[in-house]
Amino acid sequence: CERYGIRIAVENMWERHPLKNDTLIPSVLGFAEEHAAFIRELDSEWIVGCLDIGHTIICGERPDKSIRQLGPDLLRALHVHDSNGYEDSHALPYTMKTDWAAMLQALADIGYEGDFTFEANSFLDHYPEDFLPRALQYMCDVGRYMVGKIV
Repeated sequence: CERYGIRIAVENMWERHPLKNDTLIPSVLGFAEEHAAFIRELDSEWIVGCLDIGHTIICGERPDKSIRQLGPDLLRALHVHDSNGYEDSHALPYTMKTDWAAMLQALADIGYEGDFTFEANSFLDHYPEDFLPRALQYMCDVGRYMVGKIV
């Protein structure tokens, strides 16, 4: 990593319940406390945290709590999408269950300056191909609005 100037972003995850395949449960680093402890244990400037907002919802945590737990020293990347709480929905923010105002406030409070990556591809699934440029522009507008709330 040092040689090539890259960082490895460790993400919070979920897994399928071993007996109920249609149920998602917390997995490796599914909870912010464990996620932060793992990154600290590695003790490397080249290993950073990536918080998947939808995964926090699936794991039963509030994104704002997870953001504050990781803090500005560990949190360097976000996967931003909404979730209904039981599927990895990859929905556009403001369409499902996440408290985006609290999440954006937490990012502002910690002075977040990392990557802000949408993982909201399901938003595009049902649009006709000739409408995709407009849908993508709307996604861009949502992202710019959100980033504007944390700067």
